[in-house]
Amino acid sequence: MEIKKKSELLKNHSSNQKLLQFFKKKNFKFFFFFFIISSFFWIVTKFSNIYKFENDFDINWTNIPKSIIIDKTPKKITVLFAASGFEILIYKIFSNTIEISLDKDVIYENNIGIVNIKNKLYEIENQLFENNKVENIITKKISFYYSVLSRKKVPVVLEKKINFRAGYLNVNDFKLIPDSIYATGPDNIIDTLKNIKTIRFERNDVYQSINEEIELLLLDNISFSKNQIKISSIVNKYSEKEFKVPIKIINLPDSIKLKLFPNYITLKAIVSLDHYNDIIDDDFNIIANYNILNTNFGSISLFLNEYPNGVKNINWYPKTVNYLIRK
Repeated sequence: MEIKKKSELLKNHSSNQKLLQFFKKKNFKFFFFFFIISSFFWIVTKFSNIYKFENDFDINWTNIPKSIIIDKTPKKITVLFAASGFEILIYKIFSNTIEISLDKDVIYENNIGIVNIKNKLYEIENQLFENNKVENIITKKISFYYSVLSRKKVPVVLEKKINFRAGYLNVNDFKLIPDSIYATGPDNIIDTLKNIKTIRFERNDVYQSINEEIELLLLDNISFSKNQIKISSIVNKYSEKEFKVPIKIINLPDSIKLKLFPNYITLKAIVSLDHYNDIIDDDFNIIANYNILNTNFGSISLFLNEYPNGVKNINWYPKTVNYLIRK
């Protein structure tokens, strides 16, 4: 009987312990929930309050006069204003740039611009949140360096490396459209600018005509009227052809007879297949100029005076010939 009573007492004690643990867990969860809610409302209350806040903003210049270029050194402005805690947090994390217009309240002198920030109060305040009020602009003036811009028309130079398929060449040099453009920039740079280069144009195994657009190579602090040009060149198949060209003597006095040995040269050239049969010996003009004849030597130099379109890589031999003078 006593054993049975003890067993019941133990069961009751165990049940009481479980019940106590249950209420402890419930109380902890309730306390934790209450703590979270209280903290949330405390944070909302604090962040909803209005505070005076001093912040540094990076400056983004706008309405820059077209006649100048501004040094890119970063500039900052310090502003004291009233804002809520939430707004201050946003300023700190996201919004940290103020636009300052240079269309007025600026003095330009000796390549230094001075901005009167006090006169920019309304402009600055309009970029803050709606209810924010500027209390004070700590930065009263800001200076920056600038250069007066010049404009000049400059020729374009095509930077290229082209490998043609065997037997193919371009008929003429590349045509650039436009072949010159206007460059605008600081005086000291524009004055020394002789040409504007394209980015490197590279092609291999070329056997067809080229018609493409290519970008210009950009330069610091320089703007172009165009940033790309068109390039074109006709590509044809070529073959080597040999010619026998008689030598013509020029500036020879009537009282002198000059006999050349030999009196012709062998000329080789790469000829477009489109005109292969049209080009003949007489289309070339090889001359010997009597005025440069040196009687101390027994030979005279030869020069190519004329040649037809559509031929390349012209070479001839001999380059000099012997002569005999008769008076």
